Amino acid sequence: MYGVIDVAVEHVTRFDRGNGSVTRLGPNNVYGSRLGFRGSEDLGGGRSVIFNLEMGLVPKNGGLTMQRVFGRESSVGLRSGPHTLLAGRLLNPLIDGVNRFDPTVYAQQSLASQDPGLVARGDNALRYLYHHDGIKASLFYSLGVDEIAPPIGRAAGAASRSKDVAAQLGYQRDGLALSLVFDRTQGPLTVSQHGIGYLAPSLLPTRSDPGDRARRIVAAAAYAWGPVEWRGGLRRLTVDTTAARWNADLWWLGAVYRATPTTTFVAGLYDQQVRGLDVHARSYVLSGQYRLSKRTLLYANLSRVDNGRLTAIGTNTNLQAPTGRGSSGAQFGISHFF
Repeated sequence: MYGVIDVAVEHVTRFDRGNGSVTRLGPNNVYGSRLGFRGSEDLGGGRSVIFNLEMGLVPKNGGLTMQRVFGRESSVGLRSGPHTLLAGRLLNPLIDGVNRFDPTVYAQQSLASQDPGLVARGDNALRYLYHHDGIKASLFYSLGVDEIAPPIGRAAGAASRSKDVAAQLGYQRDGLALSLVFDRTQGPLTVSQHGIGYLAPSLLPTRSDPGDRARRIVAAAAYAWGPVEWRGGLRRLTVDTTAARWNADLWWLGAVYRATPTTTFVAGLYDQQVRGLDVHARSYVLSGQYRLSKRTLLYANLSRVDNGRLTAIGTNTNLQAPTGRGSSGAQFGISHFF
């Protein structure tokens, strides 16, 4: 059994598409709160059966995220040496193939606020993983990507007919890490899968059909130089619908500075543009973290997003700002691992 509890007092301006500000308890500002159960059975000959059940938590009210008991992952599989085969509700390679290269590690003011599709999971999924001598590779296929979240303009459950295929190739050695990820989702698409409509609500179609497609290609890198690790990457998102085809480019750059064994500072810059339109968003993040122990972390985050005329992203994945307006956030919180 394992888990994380992360909660903070946060102040957010232009809260949830409004012009007012709010001060509240906000969950999951640095790490996603979770409770999980994992284990394995040795079959002999270097083979084992493994499982993982992981639920997302909302500490401020005791609720669950993703409208599911084990929404973060629900998997069982076989492992033999460097090979693993999993089945169930699984992480898309976009998560573990890109998360490592986000300076804020998918905190709420990070890549996930620019594109929530980068934290995708898949229902009814199969995944093969290979990890050996610094090489990582992964293949992912979902036969019905989401049985709960409703696609755009459709009833809940319609996304269970959507397919998702993804692949990742990575390398890590001597302070250098590289990753290349490809993901293609066949509609009908949810808002987070569509991505462009989350960034600019005016570009969201009234309905997503089975012929719609969303494709993401991500290249990312990290390099450790003394106490500083530099992280950055590029993502191209292409969305095809019956009405239009959109391309959006997202780049990011940041650094993690481990000043002492107990103190870490993080800075990140994220910038996204839809080609040919005044759809542009740039966000900034600064974070300071202090470890009280190996399992308990205190942190302070400052974030800002500036939106173009048609853009409406907020300072985290749970909020959007008024279209064309910026938003700021500050969080002071605690994360505990167990």
